[in-house]
Amino acid sequence: DLTADVNFTDLQEWGAADGLRTVSLESQSRFLTRHAVARGSADAWLSDEAGPGGAFLCLQQKPATAAE
Repeated sequence: DLTADVNFTDLQEWGAADGLRTVSLESQSRFLTRHAVARGSADAWLSDEAGPGGAFLCLQQKPATAAE
């Protein structure tokens, strides 16, 4: 088991300094639901807002384009 605190503000700033932009910072539940990952009971537990789905966050970044 590994537990860690993550400073998402720093990650976003470091990413921006390296040419990345934040696409989303959202709960694990919302991320999994948006990407239609849930297929079984284990996946339902992972996306449960009262459990890990609400306790964990997902940060998605991608390279910024010249137009942005």
